[in-house]
Amino acid sequence: MRRTSCIALGTLATVGLASATHADIVATPFNMEDASSVAGLTIRLDVIDQGSFAQLVISNDSATAGVLTTLYIENTPTSQLWGGVSLHDWSSGVSFSNGATPANPPGSIADFGGPWGGSLYAFAANNPKPSNGIGPGEWLSLKIDPGASSVAAIQAAYTDPSAVRFAGHVQALADGSSAWIVTVPTPGTAALLALGGALAIRRRRA
Repeated sequence: MRRTSCIALGTLATVGLASATHADIVATPFNMEDASSVAGLTIRLDVIDQGSFAQLVISNDSATAGVLTTLYIENTPTSQLWGGVSLHDWSSGVSFSNGATPANPPGSIADFGGPWGGSLYAFAANNPKPSNGIGPGEWLSLKIDPGASSVAAIQAAYTDPSAVRFAGHVQALADGSSAWIVTVPTPGTAALLALGGALAIRRRRA
């Protein structure tokens, strides 16, 4: 029997030193039957102004099991302005390549901000998965060429789900299940939305 549950992840965005925009994503139960497998799951995003490009750093700061194995950037008018997104740097033990299977998050992502606009950019851990993904204490960074946009606009857009959504797949949770994540506003997070947005997880368990 398959059960589907959801949780929301609150995003706290601040502007720090070194021209970095920072988002701490902390799991908070939302309409869950059992939130134990995602308790302590923390995926952090930082966008750093590197002058000629924006560096998006994805860090797994989780205090529980969970490995981010795919990352998707939605095809939107905002992301279409960018000159390109490429792998930039990563910690030891992380190995990613361009492209991902599946090419897009599951259709149920439509429950969180509307139908997915397609993946303009996608990246996935190399086999064997999930060992080459971003596990606790590990990180991966992407280089975003501003193109017709700007680094400042990219910093503003990545916490604005109406501009562009980021999605991903987290595998090897503590109970053996996996989770799909996407940056979207969700009910009950109004206080957080003024600071950045919310991240929703759709979790499936056999």
